[in-house]
Amino acid sequence: MTLRDSTRRAPWKRCSSQCRNSRGRTRRATRWWSTAYGESRILGWSRMKVLFFTTAYEPQMEVQVVHQEFLQRLRERGCEVSILTSLSGRTRAAGFVWEEAAGIPICRYPLRGRPLEEWLNFLSERLLHYDGFLTILRRYLAYFRRHPWPDLIHVESAYPLGAVAAIAQRAVPVPYVINVRGADLFNEPGARFGYARYPVVRALLRRAFRFAAASRATTPQTEGIIRSYGAPPERVRMIPRNIRDECFPEDPERLRAECRAEVVGAHNLPEGNRILIAAGRLLPVKGFDTLLQALAQVQQHLPGWTLLLCGATRRDPAAGDYRTYLERLAGNLGLGSQVVFTGELPATRFTRYLAASDLVVVPSVREGSNKVLMEGAALGVPFVATSTTGAVDFFREPPGGLIVPPMDPAALAEAILLLLKEDALRLRLGQEAARVAGRFRSAQVAEEMLRLYHEVLGSHTGKRLLSGRADR
Repeated sequence: MTLRDSTRRAPWKRCSSQCRNSRGRTRRATRWWSTAYGESRILGWSRMKVLFFTTAYEPQMEVQVVHQEFLQRLRERGCEVSILTSLSGRTRAAGFVWEEAAGIPICRYPLRGRPLEEWLNFLSERLLHYDGFLTILRRYLAYFRRHPWPDLIHVESAYPLGAVAAIAQRAVPVPYVINVRGADLFNEPGARFGYARYPVVRALLRRAFRFAAASRATTPQTEGIIRSYGAPPERVRMIPRNIRDECFPEDPERLRAECRAEVVGAHNLPEGNRILIAAGRLLPVKGFDTLLQALAQVQQHLPGWTLLLCGATRRDPAAGDYRTYLERLAGNLGLGSQVVFTGELPATRFTRYLAASDLVVVPSVREGSNKVLMEGAALGVPFVATSTTGAVDFFREPPGGLIVPPMDPAALAEAILLLLKEDALRLRLGQEAARVAGRFRSAQVAEEMLRLYHEVLGSHTGKRLLSGRADR
């Protein structure tokens, strides 16, 4: 008999109602929930219930495809998955809105539009450097007062969501696992980037990692940063991010040939030109200005190439509209005809642009991971990337590309020149990159994350189970 088939309420539902009754009974409810969870798991009564807590989950976002594939793989392995996220745009909705995508229930809360939310968002921006922080905290607490509790919460970012889960931990004692993206930990004042530039954010990050049942680093570099915030080393696990399944075609060579003809025709590129691709939000931290300076040096030694620069523009406090700034810089460097600004591309179309390219260039000042490098590798496209790009650590041995220091146009130009000139080296590095990239498949990443979830719940349940029985 499963717990769902019995006439009594499931332990996570009973605990939720107990916590609603009064603030004074929270501690008893916490102990009862943990004990009941442990006993139900031991007796095999229920499937693991995972709540995926994320800032946004929209159809037009490429990251939704990545998350959806990951969550579907969890479901295939027996997990019950649901999503808690915000409603996009301004709305007068007062409560939660439920919908479903690919069989996964999604609970959305309004983030802006009503006077109370606008006031809280104003305070959040001024005090906590994240518009919406206090509204998210308020909605997070409300969700757990009204809905069944999961076994575990997957928190998709250390800041703001990890901080929200930590602040609410006494009221919502469900174990949470933080997935670290990178930007939420960075402190790059020169590039005007990273929430950790602010002391209050650094304090909240330390709290988030202290209370987290586990923290998932997506690269060795982010693993080190997590530990620097005081996360217990035994609770930090390095598991790479997954990339979309369509980045692993059955016949890569055929796909690349088709895509190359398509992209050359779409942009009227000269036949025989080498195609370089760089992508990301147009911001100073991405290092695209360094790339253009490097390409001015490449042009002096080797013409016959085109750069596809893909990504939506952003406004920078110093430079203004950053695409306009980069276009002006390219013109001043004499590169105007060789740099194509494509704007933001849909995920499937961007995959085809990657497949059409000869070389991926990642000139970032700092990157937590970099999915463009990883997706290009899966397609057999080698890279030139900065040493501060987290994903390069997966491709050091065997190498999948060349690694250079950040903000060094001369070193970047030298590496690009070498790979444009040496066809055999470029081919060999692309093949090695494709072999390494197999570990980024959604199925494999889901398997590793599921093992982490089981370890977290086993450890958490064991401690609570002993505590609960001692107090009976």
